[in-house]
Amino acid sequence: MKAGNIFKYIAIFLIVGLFVVSHSYAARVKDIASIGGVRDNQLVGYGLVVGLAGTGDDIENGLSLIHISEPTRLN
Repeated sequence: MKAGNIFKYIAIFLIVGLFVVSHSYAARVKDIASIGGVRDNQLVGYGLVVGLAGTGDDIENGLSLIHISEPTRLN
């Protein structure tokens, strides 16, 4: 092959490649997919945690006690 023909084939390949690439980015994954198990509402759980003495929440903090004692609000 001559150098001129090789240049033409490379130019055609690059031009076609640009069109293919520009169409492949038309849709974002977040627009066409959803993640299963994702919720809009916040879930809060409480449990018993055992560890070293003096390293966890205590009753003076009171934040856990307030959340546990609040009545459940259903809207």
